[in-house]
This record gives sequence, structure tokens and C-alpha cells, in this order.
Amino acid sequence: MIARYLKAFLLTITSFGTGIFGGMLVANAAQTPEIDPYDGFYTFSLNLHRIQNDYINEVPTTDLIYHAITGMMSALDEHSTYFPPEEYAKLQQRTGLNEWSVGMGIQVNKEKVITDITPNSPASLAGLIIGDQFLEINGNSLQDWTLHQIHSALDVEKGSLIDIVITRALTPIEIKLVADEVADINHKIENLPDDVVYVSMKRFTGDSSTNMLSDLRQTLRDHANVQGIVLDLRNNPGGNVREGIRIADAFLANGPISTIRYRQEKDTQVYRATKEPHDILKPKMAILINRNSASAAELLAGALQENQRAIVIGEKSFGKGSVQKMYHSENEALKLTVGTFTAGEHTVSKENPITPDILIAQPHIDPKEALASLITNSSASNEQQQEMQRYLNQLSGVQTPVAFSLHNSLEERLRLDPVLQRAWKEVQ
Repeated sequence: MIARYLKAFLLTITSFGTGIFGGMLVANAAQTPEIDPYDGFYTFSLNLHRIQNDYINEVPTTDLIYHAITGMMSALDEHSTYFPPEEYAKLQQRTGLNEWSVGMGIQVNKEKVITDITPNSPASLAGLIIGDQFLEINGNSLQDWTLHQIHSALDVEKGSLIDIVITRALTPIEIKLVADEVADINHKIENLPDDVVYVSMKRFTGDSSTNMLSDLRQTLRDHANVQGIVLDLRNNPGGNVREGIRIADAFLANGPISTIRYRQEKDTQVYRATKEPHDILKPKMAILINRNSASAAELLAGALQENQRAIVIGEKSFGKGSVQKMYHSENEALKLTVGTFTAGEHTVSKENPITPDILIAQPHIDPKEALASLITNSSASNEQQQEMQRYLNQLSGVQTPVAFSLHNSLEERLRLDPVLQRAWKEVQ
């Protein structure tokens, strides 16, 4: 047995070369599994050696290692991710900026439909509009692409050129996009009729809690008669759960906010509201969520709901009750699920999402049904209809939510959005 372990060790040292072990994360002694780790290490080393010696093409050892780690992550959960050097460089570029990010300035849903566009962004300047649907990127059909693949294709360096084809009103349109810095509008505060303030948040990152609460308090000072607050967390994927905790605390005088549990019970963290002079306690509150509201958004909505501080309206949330930690080394990183959290005392999961007090489904449209009707009733020739049908076949058969962009007028959103309408009435 010792000879086999020694052989595995020698094979691995020979294969990896100098520096391969640099940047590895070493687990705490208390986290070491109570099994012999060298059994799996021997199997890994043996098969790595086989690939290096006998695979028809030579593959850099580092690439094999990166793919092996990525494979390990896929065996854990959907939120644990490995970032090899190339992906890590992109990650640093995205997170190293405060109010600006590099990109196209668009949001796309699973049906490949643009749901939001940032003003003065590359997408806006190129003439893209909400409702356009991606067909191709750089000559590649997106029929079988996942949302992650689309994001990766659009996640390029500043100045990079991307050729896309979208469909609008049955017409394919070719557009060139050049990646550039895009203003990162994370929250927006507007006044609704009847002394109601509307607050929307896209994510919980950086100083989002400080910035939003500072702007909201200023708005309340400027408008002393505010009776209600509508907090829109629809399509908010969350982020730093502690940002959600800080915002919840600002709306509560007391009560449970969240309990974060880790592998070691001694590391459990319990958060309760503490009363502060600048807490926002008087206006009525309604929180809007949908199936894309996750993580810190669920924590905030659930905590205020459980403490009867806010009424929650919309659809059931995503159900992501886990906490991730980033481990960084010189040129790579690992995002690992390390804990779970509650919203108030509500344990959030796929099976146990946040359920609104008032369930209202967001309006949906069926792209195929709508376009099929237009094609059938059109005066186009058979050849033209066949061409349009070809594009129609690329559309998903799944209904897609109607998007209400923050950049549309608030009056228009209030008129068209039944969830916002109900919330507005509830807090008057």
C-alpha cells in the first residue's frame, strides 16, 4: 500500500511540474474527512498520467487540472463555482468597479428575450429595445444555448466587437455591438401618487444597503407626508446576504432577521433587529417578489413579512437559502457553498420559498403563439412565411414574463403592471 501511494505521489509530481500546487486552498484540520484521502488521489494521478501519455492530442496539464476542479464543483450544487485564470480575470474586471461595469448594458431571460436596457449603453446606442430576441451571436445559432452561454459570449473586454442577430416583429436584424463601460444603476427611487414612494433594487452588492437607505431617507425628509413604501425585488438575484440584513434592520425596531448556519455549529450567526433613531418604521410597506427573487432578496422579503412589517405581493420566490464564500488565490478563485440562512425564522429552500401574502402572477406572453398567429394572418408569400417559420422554430415554447423596465416612465409601469398596482393600493 505504501508503495502504491509513493508511486501516485511521484507520478503526480512528475506530471504537474513546478508551481502546480501554488494557490491551493488547504482545509482546516477540523474539516479533514475521516477517510484515507490518498485512495482517490491515487486514482486521479493514475488517470492523469494515462491522459498525458496516451491521449491523441497533447493537453496542458494545467488545463486538465482546471477542468478536474470544475468537474468537482458540478458534483456539489448549482451555486458552487470554480474560476480558472481566464474566468477569474473577467470576474475581477466586473467586481473591481463601483458604479461602472464593462458590457453591453442589457438583461436577457431564458427565452433569450431582452428584458432591460441601460440608457446610453452599447445596446441602447445600437438601437436594441426591450422585447428583441437573440437569434445569433457571432454567427452561432442560439437555439440550444443556455442563459449562461449567452452571458459568457457577451462578457468580453472593453472595445470587443460582437455581431448579433435579433428578431423584432418577425424581422431578423443584424447589429454590431462594441463592449464599453456601462453605468451600474442598482437602485431607483421614485414618487407614486397619493404619497407613496417606489424603490427598486437590482442586486445586493458592495454598499448597496448604505446607498439605497441614504437616498430613501433623503426622499422621506424631502416628502414628509409619505404614507407608504413599495420595495420592488422582482428579478433581484440577491448577492451579499448581510446587505439584506442591514436593510431589514433599518425597517425593524426588533425581531428576528436571519440565522446563518455553517458546517460547524459554533460558527452559527444570529441576527436580530435593533432600534436606531434613523430607522424607517412609520410608512406602510409592500414588497414585490417573483420566481427570480433570490438569496438576499428572499431574506429581506421574508424577514419583513415574518415580523409583520411588510406585506409581500407577487409570485413565490426562487428558493435559494444558501450562502457562498469566495476563496481567492493569485490567479484563480473558488465560490463555495458554506452555509444556509433563514428569513426571519423561515428556512428558505427550493421546497420552501417565500410565499407572498397576496399571490399575483406577473403577466406572461407566449412568443410562439403570438408569432404563429401573425404569420398565419399575414399577406406574406409562402416562401416568406416559411422563412418566418424557421425563425419561429428557434423560439422557446415556454411562456416568458412581461418585462417592465425601470427606464420606462413610472406612470406607464403603474398602468400596465398589476402587481405594482396592487402594492400601490395596499400602502396608501
